[in-house]
Amino acid sequence: MGMEGPNKDNRMSRRDFLRIAGGAVGAYALSVDAVEVSLTKSGEVIPSPEGIKRIFETLFSEITKVTGVENYTEVRKGNDDDGVYLWEVAFPLEDGIAQFEYLRKGRHEIGGGSIATKIYITFFDETGFPEGGHNVAEFSDGMWDIGDIRLPK
Repeated sequence: MGMEGPNKDNRMSRRDFLRIAGGAVGAYALSVDAVEVSLTKSGEVIPSPEGIKRIFETLFSEITKVTGVENYTEVRKGNDDDGVYLWEVAFPLEDGIAQFEYLRKGRHEIGGGSIATKIYITFFDETGFPEGGHNVAEFSDGMWDIGDIRLPK
């Protein structure tokens, strides 16, 4: 189901995705309660693995409406004593892939660090070269604030 892409695999190109997403996805912002949270050793509220999966599913449901792509694959995941600090999932586009990356606030063994708990989207071409991306969601005070998932023009 969903919008069909122009090629035989029904995958939409990044250009078509961005053109259509401007009207369909990027035109509003959502806030999603992060009901599933946990506490770090220092007492900071962070999303639980279930809460992270829920926000990925929320973001991906919006992507599916635009692209017709119906599944994503886990790329990598990093855990420490406080829980998940890095989680990357990717989905195909006609001319490459797009990847969501969850990164918890702080310095980490894999993925570097972040001053806030966020989810980013990155677009890669057919060779795996990154071509752009940005922040799409931020976790603060037990809530996810979802913004724009398209590339800036």
